[in-house]
Amino acid sequence: MDISQTKINKALINQSVEVSGKVIDARPAKNGFWLNIKDRTGAIFVFSKYPFKADELLKIKGILKFSYNSRAYIYGNSILRAFQPGEIKVKRELNLPKINIKIVAVVFVISILVIAVFFYFNREKPKPKIQTKQSSEIQKFIESVNTDFEATLESCNKTANMAERDTCFHRIAPYATKQDIDLAIDICKRISDNSKVTKCLNFLSLYTKRKDINLSIDICNNINDSSSKNNCILALVPDLFKEDENKALELCSKFDNILKDNCYYNIALSQIDSEENKAYCERIVNSTIKDNCLSSFNQNISIT
Repeated sequence: MDISQTKINKALINQSVEVSGKVIDARPAKNGFWLNIKDRTGAIFVFSKYPFKADELLKIKGILKFSYNSRAYIYGNSILRAFQPGEIKVKRELNLPKINIKIVAVVFVISILVIAVFFYFNREKPKPKIQTKQSSEIQKFIESVNTDFEATLESCNKTANMAERDTCFHRIAPYATKQDIDLAIDICKRISDNSKVTKCLNFLSLYTKRKDINLSIDICNNINDSSSKNNCILALVPDLFKEDENKALELCSKFDNILKDNCYYNIALSQIDSEENKAYCERIVNSTIKDNCLSSFNQNISIT
């Protein structure tokens, strides 16, 4: 069944469905991502726990849901790449004959006993767990940093190989946030590769956002590259909006042009089931971004 027909069919509510299509838009949301999937007949929103890029071809298995204002979307359970756009198929239960539960239970217990006896007499001695060199090194590092942070940091500073030293700084920086956030930022900045410094600070901002979203934004401001800094901050805007709407809007107002539009876009789509969030689409100046924002709210057909 095509998407356009699915969205007006009450019989499919809470049914397991499959849909194939192309990603025409993807935006972060709470605990996941909203994907706008389109086939030859129309488009529908899919909630995914994992990110996908625009123009990717996907095959989604999930449950068809309707929001409080009767807009259709799919809660994705399984998403695979590289499938051609197709139709939605509804899984239906088979009419199986009734089974005598007592007989099944007896057979099941006997089977378990037979299997247990077989494995008891044919068991092998447990083999020692094999660790890769890298996993062993990481385990030793974790034990070391939890036992003596200062000594581990000093060991990082004295590492002669530059690449190994950078890796050491990247690993230890999050542990420094427990003691001093300024120290954690300083450790990231000790990395010799500028791109890895940015990755380290980005990771710190995400690592601390549940504890203090404002602190995460301060960490983003330590990134030298302006584009990377802005992307770091914009990714935190939905979380800041949930905590303090006025502060999030004030932050958006400090951006210029496209960045300000993207800021409002992230706020609007942070909770697509909320009609109130649609108002933030109207604040967007760029016509293309505004149309995409509004269409995200309007394109699903209401059930009458």
